[in-house]
Amino acid sequence: MSDNQIKAGHNANLHRLLQVVASLLLLASFTFWPAAQPQPLKLAISIVTKVIDGDTFEVSHVSGGEGLPSSIRAYLVNAPKTGECFRAEATKGALELLLGRTVWLKHQGRVISNQLLAFVYLDSDQQALFQAIMLSQGLTKANVCLLYTSDAADE
Repeated sequence: MSDNQIKAGHNANLHRLLQVVASLLLLASFTFWPAAQPQPLKLAISIVTKVIDGDTFEVSHVSGGEGLPSSIRAYLVNAPKTGECFRAEATKGALELLLGRTVWLKHQGRVISNQLLAFVYLDSDQQALFQAIMLSQGLTKANVCLLYTSDAADE
């Protein structure tokens, strides 16, 4: 391997690491961003029954999900869709983290394209955030478009 190839690989890894760090910081800052009309976050406890892709899945609500759609979209992240690079890897990552698992969904009742937008926690203490894990593994990217538009289903 030549020195140029080593430098190129190092630069690519550094660039990816910086993207992940920037995405995590962006996600953390928007977690506490005040909305135009602040709504208290509600909690629904659910079991994941099907993973669609890296940011979308279906659940069976156990508690607090009355009247909510069973289709969930992980808030503030976007995974590759059909035909896009790394879709299989993102979907596999979500499958490994979510399928058959109890999740804690923090939401404001916001629904786009019949999908509930929610922060997805993997533990009852709400310390393990699904979105942060997927971002840190490079399987999703930050998606702040959902903060500002009411019809940004797959921005």
